[in-house]
Amino acid sequence: MGERIARGQLDGSISGGALCQKLAPSMKVTAVPGMFQSREEAVHVMTALNGVFDEELRRSGYAYLASASIGGVILFTTVPVATLDDIRRLRLGSWDLDGIGLMVNRAIGMQSVPMPAEQVNPSFEAKQIEGLATTPTVVLAWQLTPYLKYFLDLRISHFYGCTVIASRVFDRLSIEDQTAVRTAAAKFRVRVEEVGKQQDDELLGGLLAQKGIRPLPVSPTLRNQFLVAARQAREQLGDKLGVPGETLQRVLALLADFRANRAPQ
Repeated sequence: MGERIARGQLDGSISGGALCQKLAPSMKVTAVPGMFQSREEAVHVMTALNGVFDEELRRSGYAYLASASIGGVILFTTVPVATLDDIRRLRLGSWDLDGIGLMVNRAIGMQSVPMPAEQVNPSFEAKQIEGLATTPTVVLAWQLTPYLKYFLDLRISHFYGCTVIASRVFDRLSIEDQTAVRTAAAKFRVRVEEVGKQQDDELLGGLLAQKGIRPLPVSPTLRNQFLVAARQAREQLGDKLGVPGETLQRVLALLADFRANRAPQ
């Protein structure tokens, strides 16, 4: 997509994440396992980082219009799991463009099997994989429900998208037209997040179970084990994640403040 924009074949993109992270390295933080434990956390942090994204995209030759939460990435499986060791034994399909997720998951000890999106369904049919870390809406959109039996609402990472236009195009617009485009993008962002939250609530709240994908309990022990392992993996990988160090520290500070303000008094 980015190459086609650079060649002038396209003027902009609504990206599901890969292009955003390539053009604005700080956006990679959403793909880091164990960072965000709710949609609200992700939206709070990413909104606070809008200025950072705008500057990074400007340096890459793009006008930043908006970004929006597509949903939390959780675990879907063909077999029941209850512990971190159970998860480590699974062969998990992973999107081959998610370099950060692959690195961290492998550092945690998970068996991630990279593949393009179009190979996920055939891989389940051939029993080459036993699970997938993705959002509930992707399971529905990719028609994966026949292959899956369980879901574990353990927030692995977060799926975030963005809308950008090449600066060579955007800068030629009048101020009035630029404002109109930004206003439309802001309305689109709000709508995407509203619909995404509604769909997640419906799917996790019973619709997936109606389609034969049953929820598995997430024990406090499992959640804590995963978060500890994810943090250790992040620290071990360090700069290899590709997330600017100052961004990572700011995100951790924002999350700490957000959680403290939400904690019961």
